Amino acid sequence: DEAEKFQKSISFAQQWLKDAIQHEKQLELDGGGLMAAMNSAGGGIESTSVLLTLYTSILRNITDLIRKTKDFFSPTHSNDERNARSDVSKQSNNENGDEPQSIIYISPQNSVWKSLMSNGTAYVHVLLVRQSSSQLISSSPNARSAANHLQQLHSQHNVLFGRVGMIKRELPLHVPSPKRLLYRDLLFAIQRYAVCPFLGSNDGNSCSSMVPPWNVAYHQPQTHAEYQLARQHKKDGVKYPYWKPEVSIHLIQEQEGYPIDYANRVGFEIVRTGNNKRHLSGYGYLPAVHVDEIGLTSDKYIPLNETVSAVPLRIGFHSGMSQEEGEPAVISQQGITPARYRLLNHMSSSLESQAEMGFEQSDIDDLRRLIAETNVVLLAVTILASVLHLLFEFLTFKSDVDFWRSNTDLTGLSVRATLT
Repeated sequence: DEAEKFQKSISFAQQWLKDAIQHEKQLELDGGGLMAAMNSAGGGIESTSVLLTLYTSILRNITDLIRKTKDFFSPTHSNDERNARSDVSKQSNNENGDEPQSIIYISPQNSVWKSLMSNGTAYVHVLLVRQSSSQLISSSPNARSAANHLQQLHSQHNVLFGRVGMIKRELPLHVPSPKRLLYRDLLFAIQRYAVCPFLGSNDGNSCSSMVPPWNVAYHQPQTHAEYQLARQHKKDGVKYPYWKPEVSIHLIQEQEGYPIDYANRVGFEIVRTGNNKRHLSGYGYLPAVHVDEIGLTSDKYIPLNETVSAVPLRIGFHSGMSQEEGEPAVISQQGITPARYRLLNHMSSSLESQAEMGFEQSDIDDLRRLIAETNVVLLAVTILASVLHLLFEFLTFKSDVDFWRSNTDLTGLSVRATLT
C-alpha cells in the first residue's frame, strides 16, 4: 500500500512537471503574456516594449498568412518546404533538449519531511557567489575551508543570499464542488414527467422512488461531504497548507550609475566600496535577487496531506547576462531591468493587497492570468474595444444632453419618446 501510494505520488509529480513545461512552451508559441512582452524587447520604457511585441506579433501573423496563401497556390513546392521546416523544427528540438529532471529521495523519518507533513514551513535558499575560476568554493578540501572562503567572499560583497518560502497557507481551494451533468437532469425530467404518467400503476413504485440527479448528497456522498467540510472550513477561516511547485529566480543587475542623492530610490542594497575608479563616490549597490510569482495561480498549488509522498519542484534561474567568447558579459533580453523589477514588486504588492480588500482568490487568479498568460494582441484588442465603447457611450450621452439643453418645447415629441 505504501509503495503504491509512493508510485502514485511520483507519477503525479512527473506528470505535473511535464504539463508545466508543455504549457510554458505553448504560451511562448502563442506570443506569451504581458510579462513576456515586457521581457522580450530589452531595455527601455515598458509601454514601448509592449508596443514592439504587439507589432512583432502582428507582423508574424501576416507573414504566416502570406506563406500559407503562397503554399496553397503552389502545391508542388509546399511539400518540400513543409518537410524542410519540419526537419528544422526537429533539429531545433533536439538541440534545445528537454529540461533536466532528477528525483531527490528524502526519508519519511527525515526532519524536513516530517516538518513538511506536520503543517511546518519549508524554504528554498538561494546562494549566489561571484568567484574566479582559479579559486572555487567547490574545490575546497573540506567544509571548514569552504566556509572560510565563503565568509571572505561575503566580506568583499561577492555573495548574495535569498530565501523563498515554499508553503502557502490559504483557505481550501483544492476541493471542487460535486459535478452535475445537464443531460442527466434532462433524462430524469423526461422519464419522471413524460414517461412515468403513461406507465400507470405498473411501474408506479419505481417512478416514485426515483432520486433526482441534482441530489448530490445521495449520488455523490463522499464528494458532497468533502465539499461541505471545505465550505465550513472556509467560513471558519481554517487555512490549508499548499506546496508551491515553481520557483523562478531572477538576478537583477544594473550597469548605470545614479546620483548619490537618488541612490536610496534605486531599490538595491547600498554598500561602502571605498574610493576607486569604478565607484568615485565610495558607494555602490549590490544586485538584487527577485522571485517571480506573478503567474503562480492557486490552481498550481498542491495540497499537502497524509496521502502525499512526493512533490514536484521546478526551479528556474535567469541571470540576465549573456557572454560571447572573448567579449564582456552584457545584459541579455531574457533578464529583468531594474525598472521592470520595481514594476513587478509594485504589481505583486498590489495583487496581495486585493485579498485584504475582500477579493476572492479566484478574482486574484484572473488578474494573474491576465498579466502572465493573456496574449498581448488579444489584450490590446480588448482594451481598444473597451475604450471605443466608452467613447461611443460618452458621445451618445453628450448628444442627449445637448439636445435637451437646446430644446425649448416638446413639439413633435411623443409621450413614449419623452419617457424613454
